[in-house]
This record gives sequence, C-alpha cells and structure tokens, in this order.
Amino acid sequence: MSTLQRFKVVMHDEDAPALTLGTVAVDEQGQLSILDTALAEDDRLQTVVDELNAEQALHQEAAPPPGAPRFGVYTRPVARGTPGFLAALREHLRRYHDIELQDA
Repeated sequence: MSTLQRFKVVMHDEDAPALTLGTVAVDEQGQLSILDTALAEDDRLQTVVDELNAEQALHQEAAPPPGAPRFGVYTRPVARGTPGFLAALREHLRRYHDIELQDA
C-alpha cells in the first residue's frame, strides 16, 4: 500500500503576498503528483513538478570534509526514496523556487 503525504504549495515573493499554487501529494519515493491547482498557476506548478520528478537525487548542503579549504560550499547527494529525501526536496523548493510545502 502506497503512503502519500499531502502538502499545500505556497510561493513566496518578497514583493507580493504569498500565492497558493495548489496541492500536491508526495509518495514514499519522493515523486510529486498534483492534486489540484489554482487555475492561473497550473503551468507553473506542473513545470516544477516535472523538473523535480525527473531528478534521481537532490543535493543538500553538508559539512566540509576534514582538511577542506575554508569558505567552500559542500553538498551531499540525497537519493530519491532514501530517508532525508523529503527534507532535501523541501529545501530545494525553498531555495531555488521560493516555494514552501505546507502540511495540508
């Protein structure tokens, strides 16, 4: 039996009020599916969902390895379906798309 988590998708813009794009479900492999959309935002949400569903892993910031140069930025891959993928997905959406997944 598949377990789905449901989230309200909210886009944040510093120059405008938060905008609800719709609602998505995330399965245990981290695949997103759109449950409903704000009609005017359908294409925007579909584009983001398609982009993220095509990724096999996301990169999350990580501590530098021992002896690494100062001020470097380090990441670690988080594979789809592994513990931590949902957290990496939420971080990716927030950082690169200004989108927040809120519990629905």
